[in-house]
Amino acid sequence: MSAIGAVPFVLSGDIPSYIDAFFETVSGFTTTGASVLTDVEALSRGALFWRSFTHWVGGMGVLVFVMAILPSFSDRSIPHAFQSLLVHHIALHINLTSASP
Repeated sequence: MSAIGAVPFVLSGDIPSYIDAFFETVSGFTTTGASVLTDVEALSRGALFWRSFTHWVGGMGVLVFVMAILPSFSDRSIPHAFQSLLVHHIALHINLTSASP
């Protein structure tokens, strides 16, 4: 997924090195926050959107992963409370994204 996700950066010319574009994409999908870019604001609007989108998908992936492993614990009351909290957090994540200009 990250190998293909790096292609828009390379095609746009904003990150000409495929290795750097791959690193930036993996950083977004894993939500590590690491970056090879020194001036993020200098990216084109399309590349900036793609970079933001990879971070958004990464954040949602973390939430979905936590929801997937949480029910495997033995005490059912705690996972249900956390699952409810995570569902509300996902809804908030989507609502704030749609409300952004």
